[in-house]
Amino acid sequence: MFNQEWSAIHGGTEIRGITKFWLKLSPILAKPFISLGISPNLVTTLTLFSALPLIFAPKMWIWVLVSLILDGLDGTIAILSKKITKFGAALDSIADRAVEFIWIVALYKNGLNLIVLGFFLGGAWLQEYLRARAGGLGIRNISVVTISERPVRAIFILMAIIFFRFSGPIVLAATVVQLLALMQLFRVYRVEFKAN
Repeated sequence: MFNQEWSAIHGGTEIRGITKFWLKLSPILAKPFISLGISPNLVTTLTLFSALPLIFAPKMWIWVLVSLILDGLDGTIAILSKKITKFGAALDSIADRAVEFIWIVALYKNGLNLIVLGFFLGGAWLQEYLRARAGGLGIRNISVVTISERPVRAIFILMAIIFFRFSGPIVLAATVVQLLALMQLFRVYRVEFKAN
C-alpha cells in the first residue's frame, strides 16, 4: 500500500533497485518524526536548512547526505501521516532546486570550474522542468527514470566533495551522465508527444 502511494505521487515511478531499498528504510526513519508530530512541510524546510552549512564549510560532505535523507523523508511522512498536499509537492520541488544550487556553490568554493558546474546544474534543472512540463501537457509517462535522477546527482556531489582532489573529473563525468539523461527524456517524450 505504501509503495503504491509513493509510486503514485512520483508519477508512477517503477519501484526497483535503490528505490525499493529506500522504501523499506524510509518508513523506519520517518517514525520518530511522525511520533513527534513533525509535518512533512517542516521536514522539507529542514532539508533546505541542513544544506546551508555547505556554503560556509564546503568540504563538510555530511550535510549533502543529511539534506538528501531529509528530502526523501518528507514524502514518506506525508504518505504515512495522510498529509499529502499540492502545496507540499510544490514546496518540495522548490527546496530540491534550492538545495541543488547550494551543492553547486559548495563545489565552486572547492575550486571547480563555474562553466562545468553551470552545465551540470542547468542539465539537472532542465530534466526536472521537462518532467513537470510534460505532466502539465498531459503526458502520462512522465515518470521515466533516467540515469541521472536526483539521488544519482547527489552521489556525484558527495564523491566530488569527499574526493575533492578528483572533483573536476567527477563533476565532468556527472555532467556527461546528465546530458545522456536529457537525451533519454527527449527520446521518450518525443514519442509520447507524437502519440498525443
